[in-house]
Formats: sequence, C-alpha cells, structure tokens
Amino acid sequence: MAEHRNSGQEKEEVRKFKNEQRLKKGGSTNAETEAATYKTKICKTFEQ
Repeated sequence: MAEHRNSGQEKEEVRKFKNEQRLKKGGSTNAETEAATYKTKICKTFEQ
C-alpha cells in the first residue's frame, strides 16, 4: 500500500489536468489559471 501514499497529491494533479481539459472546451477562468500553472510545471519537469 506504500504506492498510495501520494494519492492525495496525484488527485490534485488529476484535478488540475481536468481543469486544463475543460478550459480547452471553453471552461471557466478559474480553470484557466490552474491550467497555466499546471502547464508551467510540466514544462519545467521536461526541461530538467
């Protein structure tokens, strides 16, 4: 069960990703802000 230790963090990542997908379909401005933050995180991760 050790793999599930970070499940709370994973759920947060999934929620942000869903907000990003919702934005692509014309979602709320709240989702837009979170999606931008999420994209920045992904870009930094891949640059390293």
